Amino acid sequence: MSVDDKSDEFVKVVNRYEESAENWFEKCFEALSLYVILDDDRNKVQTIIELLYAAGHGGMVKYHKDDKVAMLCRMIYRKLEISLF
Repeated sequence: MSVDDKSDEFVKVVNRYEESAENWFEKCFEALSLYVILDDDRNKVQTIIELLYAAGHGGMVKYHKDDKVAMLCRMIYRKLEISLF
């Protein structure tokens, strides 16, 4: 789909995707305690980041533009201010 990146439609799609990524991360964050015991929230976040790294083409998410896992990784990395380089 070709959409002007300055259009309202594009902004809505990006905002919706960003909200979905945040919801996904929050659910994973809460559910992680059902599988492993971690002593603090920072370790939970780091564990999720490591899982995303492994699932996201070994951290090479910027090279896989159409992959849904890579798209999720890019959004979460952006929200957590993690560099893709």
